[in-house]
Amino acid sequence: TESFQTWMRQFSAMQLSKREIKTLWNIFVKIDFDNSGSIGLAELLAHIDLDRTRFTEKIFSIFDEDKSGEVDFREFVLSLWYYCTLTKATLG
Repeated sequence: TESFQTWMRQFSAMQLSKREIKTLWNIFVKIDFDNSGSIGLAELLAHIDLDRTRFTEKIFSIFDEDKSGEVDFREFVLSLWYYCTLTKATLG
């Protein structure tokens, strides 16, 4: 689809390899228990074994860029990429 091709261009610009994207896709699918194509807060928390708190809700809302209540694959990849590229300097 057109949106998937757009996502792939973004992922490429982030210097993610096809192998890394495939690995992230496999993780995403594993978290998406209901196979809806997106991850809800309950699915994410069940996967990482955390309770629902104001903190976890806030973190999820940051991942949920379009505020749909769900995180699609693009939002998932971008959130992980942002987190993994943070440094002490960028935090502070």
